[in-house]
Amino acid sequence: MEWTNFPKKDLVLRFLDYEARCNLRVCSKENRDLIDSSQFVASRIVLVDIPSNMDAEKSILRLSIDTFTIWFIGKQEKTRIERAWNGEPMEICETKLENRVDVLKRFIEKFLKNGLFEATTVKIIRTSMEPSDHWRIKCTDFTLISPGTPSQWILNWMNKVETQLKELDVQNWTLEGISEIPCVLTVSDKLHLADGADFGDEQLATVEATDLQISSTNITPVGIKRAFEHYLKNGRPNDSLLLFVNIPEDFDLMTIFPEEMKIQNLWRISKSAWPSRTSDLRFEPEDIPSTHGPNYRY
Repeated sequence: MEWTNFPKKDLVLRFLDYEARCNLRVCSKENRDLIDSSQFVASRIVLVDIPSNMDAEKSILRLSIDTFTIWFIGKQEKTRIERAWNGEPMEICETKLENRVDVLKRFIEKFLKNGLFEATTVKIIRTSMEPSDHWRIKCTDFTLISPGTPSQWILNWMNKVETQLKELDVQNWTLEGISEIPCVLTVSDKLHLADGADFGDEQLATVEATDLQISSTNITPVGIKRAFEHYLKNGRPNDSLLLFVNIPEDFDLMTIFPEEMKIQNLWRISKSAWPSRTSDLRFEPEDIPSTHGPNYRY
């Protein structure tokens, strides 16, 4: 039976990846309307800004949707567009007399259904591009990395997340205001806020995730102990707990541990002074009894 006469086309669409859908879409107006009217959830969407080593005004914006990749290369008001499937460059190449950010945003509006970043994994890396007001993010794993950008840029992207996340990794020189974003506190599995988060004991106590990496000068020994107890009680075998916090000089490390807990093979305890902190403590036991939960780093 030919495709044009197939009665249940919608049943086939759910098994097509992004590349197959794009190929089908250009075959006819009927197929284009069929693809545009159907829902598609990618496995992975990645947006990366790659600066040029030769020209400070030039950069490459790369958008990957599963096996499809498109590059927007240029400076100022000139952009070259290149594409690839499965890493193999396509012969199609075009140049537009527009800024690369504007061209990329128009592509997102057209091919991501009005700016809907819907995938299992979404990553936004090193781009200073602000999201449009109506853009939305629906995913389970979200990574947002852009060192040196204002904290409000981070918050603008985080406020686009509409779903409960399993994993969240946010990296910037400052994460001021991140504790006020609702989806951050409800992350279920892994929460990594590596730099300058404004988390205090109250926010840390409400975090559901058991794989934690948080840097904050507002967390006290009381919060550390509560987080550790939550980790021991609910953590999974591959989870880790890593906190970078201010601690008093006379802080007794052993007060963190439950009285009934026995520690074996304590192999590293180190204190070091950091320029922005009074004192940091990183504690990393090699092994603890399985009755007390997973191996951990502290």
